[in-house]
This record gives sequence, C-alpha cells and structure tokens, in this order.
Amino acid sequence: MAKTPTCKNCKLEGHYKTWCPSLPRKPVKRSVVRVAVKKVKTPTKKRKESLTAAKKRLEILVKDYVKVRDNYTCQRCGKKVEGSNCHASHVIPVSRSGRLQFDPLNMKVLCYHDHINWWHKHPIEAGEWYTDTFPDRWEYLKAIHKQRLKPMKIDEIKEMIEHYRHKGIDI
Repeated sequence: MAKTPTCKNCKLEGHYKTWCPSLPRKPVKRSVVRVAVKKVKTPTKKRKESLTAAKKRLEILVKDYVKVRDNYTCQRCGKKVEGSNCHASHVIPVSRSGRLQFDPLNMKVLCYHDHINWWHKHPIEAGEWYTDTFPDRWEYLKAIHKQRLKPMKIDEIKEMIEHYRHKGIDI
C-alpha cells in the first residue's frame, strides 16, 4: 500500500498543500519593497519653464493686479470682496481670444454671486452693463479682438511676468 503524503504546512497525513485548512483561502500577494532613491539635482542645471506653467503664473499675476486695481471691490454691486469671494473675471472669454487672456483691461472684479449667478447666466444683460459702465475698455477690447493676434510665445509671457513683478504684484 502506498504511503499517504504529509502536508508541508500542518504536518498531517492526507493533506495536500493546495487544500490544507491551515492555509488562507486566497493566495497572499507578496509585495516587493522598493527603496526610493532620492535624485540629487545639480546646481548648474536650470530647468526651463514650460509654456503652460508660464501662462498660469502670468494669469495669476494679472488677476492679482486687477484685484488691486479695482481695490477688491465688486464692480457690479460695490461690495468689498476678499478670498474665494473675489473673482477676476474675463470680459471676452479666453476661448474666444487667447491673447486677451493676459490683458488687465479684459478683466473686472466681481463677487462670487455676481460672477456665477449673473455674469454667466445672463450674458446679454451683463454685456450691456459692461459696455455702459466701461465704454472705453469695451472699444479697446473690440479693436484688439478684431485684429486676431497670434498666440503669445514663451519670451513674451516671461516679459509680461517681469513687468507685473516690477509693479509689486508677485505670487
């Protein structure tokens, strides 16, 4: 008669490794522990700033400039606004004219309520209000928008960043 094999886990006869009751039902995945190696940056090597990152920085600077210019006051209702209630909103959307995205004359300060619930939900009324309130700005924006200027290059964006930094606005 053949000898019954013994289990390597529980040392009982008749058990096989595949169905031994001392084994967990689901196989346990072994995790590989990896040691993170910290890369040391060389001080002589400077990273170039990407176009997208430069545009983001410039837009933040311009929005901060507009908030200071408008004295943190909603242009529609006249309330003082601060923090997340203070929105620097574009007149002509960025999707229509990317060049005007960084023009402070294309922005105005609105409180959250007026920006979200009035400017975006009643564009015809909001547009009429803007043309009546700021006629000089509107004429300038129409003239620039008709020119269909090419998108800005990284050098122009960096120049504008330095321009706004010298005005005392910095992020």
